[in-house]
Amino acid sequence: MQKSLDDYKNAVNQLNLSSSDRKKMLALPFYLSKRQQAPEPRRGQFEMTLFEEMYGMNWFDDALIKEDTEEKITEFNYEKFIHPELLKDVDTKSPEFLEKIRLMNFMSKTKYERLQEAKQKFSTLMPLLKGLSEKEQRSLVHLLQNKNDEDRILNAVTSNELKTKLAQISEQENFAIKNRYRH
Repeated sequence: MQKSLDDYKNAVNQLNLSSSDRKKMLALPFYLSKRQQAPEPRRGQFEMTLFEEMYGMNWFDDALIKEDTEEKITEFNYEKFIHPELLKDVDTKSPEFLEKIRLMNFMSKTKYERLQEAKQKFSTLMPLLKGLSEKEQRSLVHLLQNKNDEDRILNAVTSNELKTKLAQISEQENFAIKNRYRH
């Protein structure tokens, strides 16, 4: 690695650039390493078929979606999602009920959100699949899908996945509030 960087530095020095352009060119490899994207399966690859088998969705199902139109439960439309018989004995104005509705909204996912989550999970899995044959890839996916229930429960209890998601959403919302346009 060091030799490659030294060779790159020597090549940039031979270009006879101005000082600021030279600095930018020397910093370029470091900027590029920070901007790496997660891998995605391509049409015709076995990984694309594997994704469809794992999640029951096509990678490109969201290609034409500009806005997620599927409705989720909110404090304004909960009557559409909860049977009236269940609501007749409940105080729907109480803070506990509204908090429960917000939690149901957070935990439920639209088809578009499920696809985005599946894409993200599969993108993190793809580097593991890279060096494996098709049979080995299928075996690994089968192993991951068929973990026993005890492992799933233990992982759900001990992982900080929910806290991480909540923190990310909070950070995004705070960033949006901070950077909103004011007249």
